[in-house]
Amino acid sequence: MLHFSLIDFGIPTIEKVEYKINASTWEKIPNDVRTLNLPALSAGVYTVSVRAVFLNGQSQSQEFSFTIRKPFWATLWFYTLVILMGLCLVVIIFRYQIKQIKLRNQLINEKVNLESDLNKSLLASIKSQMNPHFIFNALNTIQAYIYMNDKKNASGYLTKFSKLTRHILDFSEKEKISLSDEINALRLYLDLEKMRFHKDFEYHIVQEQMDTSTILIPSMLIQPYVENAIKHGLLHVEGHKELSIRFRTDNQHLIIEVEDNGIGREESYKLKAKLSEHHQSFSLRANEQRLKLLNNNTEVGVEILDKHDENNEPTGTLVTLKIRLYK
Repeated sequence: MLHFSLIDFGIPTIEKVEYKINASTWEKIPNDVRTLNLPALSAGVYTVSVRAVFLNGQSQSQEFSFTIRKPFWATLWFYTLVILMGLCLVVIIFRYQIKQIKLRNQLINEKVNLESDLNKSLLASIKSQMNPHFIFNALNTIQAYIYMNDKKNASGYLTKFSKLTRHILDFSEKEKISLSDEINALRLYLDLEKMRFHKDFEYHIVQEQMDTSTILIPSMLIQPYVENAIKHGLLHVEGHKELSIRFRTDNQHLIIEVEDNGIGREESYKLKAKLSEHHQSFSLRANEQRLKLLNNNTEVGVEILDKHDENNEPTGTLVTLKIRLYK
């Protein structure tokens, strides 16, 4: 907005008032207006000329020069700043994507390593099922039947032993097996142990109403606990020896209980100390490693409880396995 004044000393001598911007044509201004509004000018350098044309044909003009600066968002430095910020954003997004890719690759590698460790531990656990101690006892039992000319028991024992061996070899290629296959293998194993103990040993396998052929569990997960109950608990009990294995479901979990009336863990530790057996059962160590790996996926949990009577005397051990079931 430009303000200007015209002096005519009280005598009307001005015919008209005009203005022009730079080299444009002259535009008329009302005679009684002394303000020039220029709202639509863009950034740049301007020269505004105002002239008065007198009645005698003469004229007189005055020029005003000014500069309109560009708004900050239209300046070069602002464009440069926006470009730099855009480049920084691209770099940040790029680095974030690279970080996410590395994280995904790391998770994939960890999963692969976990599966590899699980397979290695599974093989170690499988080897423990056919440990030399068990094979030695089995062959000794067969030999004893042969010496006693008990062909029927020798043949029966050898048949069950071969079936159990075949089961174990079949399971070695599978990560998971059906619960029915696991129970069948447990029966074969316990039948062999029962023949060794003769009449002193009884076992019970109890299961609630369920379709065991459709329930999948990690292969040979239960047998090491059964073997441990017999070897370190029942073997040292005088008189009646009893082992119970119970199966039931609870929401989305399979609950397995292995209970014996053995001497208990504390007495077993004391006995092993006397015999200088400071090492833990290999099958249990291998199985515990499997459980740690499986627990990374919250698939299997285990709880071991020492049982006592009213006199606080040990009456056995209860092992509870909790396995997540998937539909």
